[in-house]
Amino acid sequence: WVALHDSVYDFTSFVDDHPGGARGLLRHAGTDASEVFAELHSQSIFAAFGPKCKLVPPPCHHRATTVPAE
Repeated sequence: WVALHDSVYDFTSFVDDHPGGARGLLRHAGTDASEVFAELHSQSIFAAFGPKCKLVPPPCHHRATTVPAE
C-alpha cells in the first residue's frame, strides 16, 4: 500500500507495469508518498489509476477518546 492525498492505494497488480520500474513503487511502499508522487506525476495519471487502486481512507492516528468521569 501507499498513501496518497489522504487515501490508501494498493499497487500490487501494477508493480511490474510501472513505467519507472518496480523499484520506484516499492521504495515508497508503506509510506505517505504524496509529495514524491506530485513531483513525478500529473493529475491525469492520478485520475486514471486512482479509482481502480484505492483501498480505504487512512486510519486516524490521533483519535480523541473520551474517558468516563468517575
